Amino acid sequence: MIISRLFALVLPSRVIFAAAILALLGYGQKTSAQSIDQLVSKGGTVHLGTAYQLTHTLIIPSNTRITCDAGGSLSDLPGLKLDSLLLIRGQGVSIEGCDIYSNSAHVIMVLGAQSSGVSLIHNHLHSFNHAHGILIDAPNIHGVVHAADLTDVSIDGNTFSNIWADAIELNNPVTNDCCGIRLTDVRASGVAIRHNKFRVPKHAGSSAGAGFCVGVAGAHDIDILDNDCIAWNAGVHVEDRAYNIKILGNLISTDDHEKNGEQAAIWINDGQNITLAQNKIKNTAGDGIFISYDATHQASNIEIAGNEITGCGRYGLFIAGGSLGPMNSRVHDNTVSGCAVPVFLAGKLKSLSFHSNRLGAKSGCVFQIAKDTNKVDIDMKSNTDPDSGGDANASCN
Repeated sequence: MIISRLFALVLPSRVIFAAAILALLGYGQKTSAQSIDQLVSKGGTVHLGTAYQLTHTLIIPSNTRITCDAGGSLSDLPGLKLDSLLLIRGQGVSIEGCDIYSNSAHVIMVLGAQSSGVSLIHNHLHSFNHAHGILIDAPNIHGVVHAADLTDVSIDGNTFSNIWADAIELNNPVTNDCCGIRLTDVRASGVAIRHNKFRVPKHAGSSAGAGFCVGVAGAHDIDILDNDCIAWNAGVHVEDRAYNIKILGNLISTDDHEKNGEQAAIWINDGQNITLAQNKIKNTAGDGIFISYDATHQASNIEIAGNEITGCGRYGLFIAGGSLGPMNSRVHDNTVSGCAVPVFLAGKLKSLSFHSNRLGAKSGCVFQIAKDTNKVDIDMKSNTDPDSGGDANASCN
């Protein structure tokens, strides 16, 4: 039909001729999955100027660069419930400036095992309902392969909206039994998550185990910098013995005030060598910063410095630890205001120090200390009230 119209025009105008050619190529229309497969399968530079609707997961191989004009988008056909919309499998992959939308896929984008040198820049990832954002999945357990580390990933300047579970999830390392064998310790590493905007609202069926802007499980050398995060459950979540983690300069809030879920802006289950600095935490439904422990897990060597925590439903700083030895952690130069209690401490807290913080208490109690915790173990000094400048080292049980 378009071809017959093209020949019928018989007009000298190059503009009309060019417009007809663009229509022939599908610009401004939804184009089939088969045509995008042909574009992407050989790698190289792929420039999208139209909307592509997928009927299966699009596999993006090594050495592929995808860029999009305005109107260039990738989505799935509604009702298919694909495992993922996109699967990156290889090295040297970049996606820039694209609108990527899940109608019913469980995950918008998966970074598969043995992927490295991946760059995701200025994309819009969003969903109609019940989708993860980016799943960084180091182990290739489906093929029972002991995969090399997934590394060297940059996620910069993207917008995540209406994400149901986690906007970015770095999956558990392969340290558990799978498929009848004991797998080796394989971890994602070298991931930089910067300048992104996250919106993770609560949906019907949302569970307490999800709803984060960024979840880090077992990975190492991860930078989470200068992001804008609003999540219904927790802003940034770290667990499974992750280490060398930097969470710096982020704006974080949690927006669900029901008694369900973790509700902390930054939640650390366990890990080592973690820096939390210069974050602005506002109106979090639960705690500003929550650091937990149990008999086999704890956080240690944690630096908490220069954060501003303004308004929280419970504690500004909840710190518990010591099950596996000294915490070797320092809390200094932070400001806490508008929380029911500025600080809660529990556990065996040797080598934990609180210096030069500005801690505003609604009552006379600044440090609420659990009854089985020895206050003598904690080095507290030079903490002041942010309004009066007076002493703020008082404690209660």
